[in-house]
Amino acid sequence: PPKLAAASVRSLVRGGFEAWAEQPSGNFPLAVLKREDAAKIGGKGQVAVISAQTMLKQKKHHLELTVEDYALAQEAVERGERYPQGETKLTYVLEQPGGVVVIVKATRTGDELYVVSLWRLSGDEAERARAMRKLKNKE
Repeated sequence: PPKLAAASVRSLVRGGFEAWAEQPSGNFPLAVLKREDAAKIGGKGQVAVISAQTMLKQKKHHLELTVEDYALAQEAVERGERYPQGETKLTYVLEQPGGVVVIVKATRTGDELYVVSLWRLSGDEAERARAMRKLKNKE
């Protein structure tokens, strides 16, 4: 069931993500999407994973992110605003202090969902507003 799956992913992220992120290998489940959201981007499943390759990119470009930021991915897909980014991507924005942006992409076949980017929203109002305009214009 979706609620149990989301709770399991939350627990997994809080309990094992940090160790995995130190030496990423394979994929790590980060969020469970609503069935309608997954279908909207062509996904057949609901679990969005982050790949080792993406995690290495994240560590290079987003050194500021913590395990708590990655744990917010589930909150973002449950409570955040949704912005379509073409036919296969969906951006979730959890707009709150310390909020995050999570971008999920379905593979061409729809067999897998990947978190391709996660970043923290700026605390600076002007910068946050600029980022939100940019995301909304990609719809």
